[in-house]
Amino acid sequence: MATAIREVEAEAPMFDLGDWLVDRRRAMDGSEAAWLDVLAEFDRAEGWADDGQLSGADWLQWRCKMARSTAFEKLRIAHALRRRPALAAAFAAGDISYSAVRLLTRLEDPSPEVEAALISLAAQG
Repeated sequence: MATAIREVEAEAPMFDLGDWLVDRRRAMDGSEAAWLDVLAEFDRAEGWADDGQLSGADWLQWRCKMARSTAFEKLRIAHALRRRPALAAAFAAGDISYSAVRLLTRLEDPSPEVEAALISLAAQG
């Protein structure tokens, strides 16, 4: 890890590590949003059956080395984001964190106004 920091420092001597960390976190959240979107489609199409698995959770445990509880949570969130486009868009843009998405997807069918307010609150920190 120290090597990565030295390489970054060599590229930009006045580099702000805090900004770098925030930028990378946003990029990681955007990547997670894309991954979850594809996961929802993969599960809907039962792509896991091609590998002889009985469910998406089983496939995630086997192929992605996830704990069972994590696999179920990823699937829950992936499907919830498909049903809630405003939340999915805010996550994909990096405006809200995975932690916020995990929490907000636990709400059952909030009104559009409530969801918009919660997304705005999560985006503000």
